[in-house]
Amino acid sequence: MLTEIYCEAFGDQKKVLFFPGLNVIQGYSDEADGNGNSIGKTNMLKIIDFAFGGQYYSDSNDDVIRHVGEHDICFTHMFNGKEYRFIRSTTARNTVVRCADDSYTPISEFSAKEFCEWLLKQYKVEALQLSFREIVGLYSRIWKKPNKEVDRPLFNHNAQSVTDSIISLVKLFGKYGPIQELHEHDKYLKKRQTVLNNAVSYHLLKVPSKQEYNKIKQQLSEIQEMLRTLRANIALGSSENADQLNEEGTQLYEQRAVLQTQQGRIKRALQRCRKNMANLAPPNEDVFLPLQEFFPEVNIDRVREVQGFHNQLCLVLLNELKIEEAELLQSLDNTNSALKKAEQRIQEFTGLPTQTATAMEQILQLAAKQEQLKNQLELYEDKGKDAAQKAENGKTLTQILGTTTAEIQAQINQKILEYSEKIATSNSKAPVLHLTSKDYKYGVEDNTGTGKAYTDLLLFDLAILSLTQLPILIHDSFLFNNIDDLTKQSFIRLYNNFPNKQIFISLDQFYGKDNEEINKILFNSTRLTLTGHSMLYGKDWRKPPAKA
Repeated sequence: MLTEIYCEAFGDQKKVLFFPGLNVIQGYSDEADGNGNSIGKTNMLKIIDFAFGGQYYSDSNDDVIRHVGEHDICFTHMFNGKEYRFIRSTTARNTVVRCADDSYTPISEFSAKEFCEWLLKQYKVEALQLSFREIVGLYSRIWKKPNKEVDRPLFNHNAQSVTDSIISLVKLFGKYGPIQELHEHDKYLKKRQTVLNNAVSYHLLKVPSKQEYNKIKQQLSEIQEMLRTLRANIALGSSENADQLNEEGTQLYEQRAVLQTQQGRIKRALQRCRKNMANLAPPNEDVFLPLQEFFPEVNIDRVREVQGFHNQLCLVLLNELKIEEAELLQSLDNTNSALKKAEQRIQEFTGLPTQTATAMEQILQLAAKQEQLKNQLELYEDKGKDAAQKAENGKTLTQILGTTTAEIQAQINQKILEYSEKIATSNSKAPVLHLTSKDYKYGVEDNTGTGKAYTDLLLFDLAILSLTQLPILIHDSFLFNNIDDLTKQSFIRLYNNFPNKQIFISLDQFYGKDNEEINKILFNSTRLTLTGHSMLYGKDWRKPPAKA
């Protein structure tokens, strides 16, 4: 768990300590202390998320950097009684520095991804088959993050599909095992279909229609018969003439056979060489630019750098293949010349004309055409098999996933009902999650009020926290803004019932003044107090500078 955050860029309170259970970032707004907004509560939650491997703080702190400058966030996690200290800098968002002691003396570096993998192991949630950020990122609901849709509580980021969000929930509930093989095979078949469609659209492959398929089968039958005839004629001519010739004539035929074999071998090698040269063409930049749409965090400049290296390597290999092609062409030319001479000597010796070279050329052409047509047949047949397999696999997946989501839906709705009954307001009708294998919706159908919508979102998150291995929950103050004070107090009681997990919330006001129980909870759980005169970074850049 997170136990400490320390930052030299902070104002009066450089170090903030955290404990199991509820941790409150408290803001005040009154005449004495000034406005309780824009004083650093949200940034503190971003920093807490940063200490759990998130990137939102480094991605959205331009104003902080502008007014405070680049800075280091030092933080400590404790597992099994042992403290682990780290530093993350705003200048190196993908690097985490491991530290030796409470003075945060650096000893080694590793990537943010490796740090998240370490957290995954420390929290013992590897079996969920989710990354650590996939587990906690959705339930870190901070202002301006995209995961605050009240009727879509499983929506995490713009590139996430509804199906992926449902699968993530299934994994979080530890119920992915029975559907894993089916789901992964479904993804494989979809990817295979996409690749095939792209290849067809770029005219790299041609998948025949049913009518074309039947024509190709007929063509293959005709080609097979033509090949059989050509090979039989070559074999007959070679054997019958050889039997009639003397020893010198036999040697000439044997020499021709060796040259024919050599000619075929060189042609096949040349064909492979040219195919390899064609495959070395570097992909257009348009191929990898779409990565940014689906994986916003991808470093496209790094991709270009790697692609540049690949292009240089391709040029080196291409030059080598061109040299090989030239050598093969020379060898083929020499072999053709030798074969032509051998044919002439046989014709002179026997007085019989020979068409072996022409027949061999026809055989090679027919064989190449045969291979091309066979590939088209295989594509047609594979596409049909894939479609049938995808339909069957999808049907089974839908059935099993439907059963699984129904179980999860029942668990969540039961827990939400339980928590909803503890909300001390008249507007406490429990929201309902409708979850299927392909879609979901959430909320109370006959109530579209903003306050009720955010109440329902908070209830959903608390139900997930209670029912799963989700280790932390982060709720920013904007979630409470349209909720009445009695409901807020009810949520504070609910938050206080998770001693073995960590909840981080920010509040614009102190809600315990007229309630001794709430006052005690907030007094014991407040870790940082911010006001208009005591801001997180010790500076107020909300107001324009005074005119001279």
